[in-house]
Amino acid sequence: MLRGRLESADHGSSIAGMGVLVWLAVPLGVTVLAIAWVNWSSRPRGPIETHESLAQQERFRAALSSQLPMQAQRRAESDAYDAELQRRAS
Repeated sequence: MLRGRLESADHGSSIAGMGVLVWLAVPLGVTVLAIAWVNWSSRPRGPIETHESLAQQERFRAALSSQLPMQAQRRAESDAYDAELQRRAS
């Protein structure tokens, strides 16, 4: 009877040890995947063709020069207000 308890205790501790290994393996695996992703995403890219570079620059300039929706709405309201003031003054 004592021998059965010792064997079951041994078996239980090895299962608990496996659970600890799983809990340690998951963060380790995620860390390895994160390191691989960072290395892949920060790899040097090949040279860009001139026309691609110019197209990217043009899209950037267009984005900076376009009005934001709220600015466009405020400008339209301001223009309408100015027009109303000029109409009243005439």
